[in-house]
Amino acid sequence: MNKKIIIAIVLMLTTVGYLISASFLNNKISYLSIQELKAGKDSFVGKEVKITGKVFGDNLDEKLTSEGKVYRFTIKDKMVKVNPEKISILYTGILPDSFQKNADVVCTGELNKNGDFVAHSIIAKCPSKYEAQGDEHPDAIKIKDTPKNE
Repeated sequence: MNKKIIIAIVLMLTTVGYLISASFLNNKISYLSIQELKAGKDSFVGKEVKITGKVFGDNLDEKLTSEGKVYRFTIKDKMVKVNPEKISILYTGILPDSFQKNADVVCTGELNKNGDFVAHSIIAKCPSKYEAQGDEHPDAIKIKDTPKNE
C-alpha cells in the first residue's frame, strides 16, 4: 500500500479514538458523599455531581414560583452515624412517590454559591420495601408443620 494512505488511515483512526474518549470524559458525573462535596465546596460550585444521602427530618418546604413548585429539604450523610454532614436541597419538579423521611435518595445537580444543592433529578428508594424482616436468614427460618389430610 501507499505510505500516504497508511498515514491517512492512522491519523483518521487516532482522531476518531480521541473524539470518542474525550466525549466520555466530558460526560462523566462525579458521585460524591455530602462530606466530600462540602470538603471540596469551591471546586464543585456550578459543576454537575451526584450526591447520596437520607432525607432528614420532616422539613419539606414548598414554594410556588413561575417555574413550578420548588421544594427545599435536607439530606444527611447515610454512611456517618454520629453527627452526619447535612446539606439543603432545592428541587423544582415532581417528587418521587417513594420520597419520605429517612428514604435513601440520589440527587443529581449542582452546588450553588450559597452552599445549597440545586437538584434537577431525584431518585428515592422506599426504606420499608427493602428492610429485612427480622435478624434471621430466610434459610434459617423453620417452617411450621401443617397437618396432612388423611
